This record gives sequence, C-alpha cells and structure tokens, in this order.
Amino acid sequence: MSFEMLIGLLVIDQETYGRYREEIAPLLQSVNGRFRYDVDVARTLKSESGQDINRLFVLEFPDRAHKERFFEDPKYRDIRARLFARSVERSEVIAEYTRT
Repeated sequence: MSFEMLIGLLVIDQETYGRYREEIAPLLQSVNGRFRYDVDVARTLKSESGQDINRLFVLEFPDRAHKERFFEDPKYRDIRARLFARSVERSEVIAEYTRT
C-alpha cells in the first residue's frame, strides 16, 4: 500500500524548474518517495478548474505521514521558495489517494 498524489502544473521556466527537481531529489528519496509518472503535456483539453497545465505527474510515498514529512521539511520549503515559486505559475493537486 502507498499514498499517491496526482499533480498538474503550469511550468513557465523549464530551466529553473529542472533545478528545483534536482534539488528536491535527495529529500524525496530520504522519505522513500518517488515520481511514478512524469508527463510533459502538449495541450489541456479539459480542466475542472478551467486552468491549463503543461506538466502532470504522480508522486508516491509509503504513506500519508511520509508525504507530510517531505512537504513540511524546512529544506524543502527553502527550495520551493527559491525555485518552484519562480518557475511554476500554477499548481493543482488533482487527486490524493491510497493505492493498494
């Protein structure tokens, strides 16, 4: 069993977003998290929020507690403030669920 998040983003600076991903990689690994899927979206055909996305991915954690530990880590929050905020215009958690 694992806890997963389906997330859509509108990335506006691919280079800075790439640095963000590189810097969070060790933190994600430290909580046994990983990207199960990572998709570069060419065009949004339908969106409940009415917002376009150009990146879609699934993050997997052993459980919800590991997910919370990752996102609450001060190192993650620093990286997010420096890089994510500059490179992503919009972020939407589409779904969170436990996978059996």
